[in-house]
Amino acid sequence: MAKRTRWLLALGALAAVLVSAGLFDLLGMSARQVRYEWELARLKREQARLLAQRERLKNDPTYVEGLIRTTFKRSKRGELVIPLNRDR
Repeated sequence: MAKRTRWLLALGALAAVLVSAGLFDLLGMSARQVRYEWELARLKREQARLLAQRERLKNDPTYVEGLIRTTFKRSKRGELVIPLNRDR
């Protein structure tokens, strides 16, 4: 084989390796971009939920009272509380 032909084959093989590595990286970046877009959409939904909850906490005293009662197991003075435990 001529020296020039071997040189061209080696150069072609090197170019194929570099291009295939670049394609592999491009596919990996595309997959990461899709994952990041899904995560961004999830975070935006979570942000919307938290903003709505913040508005309820600021503007809905009945919601706040119910939250306090259920979270801290509190009742108003004179109320009769009947626990509804399914364990008993």
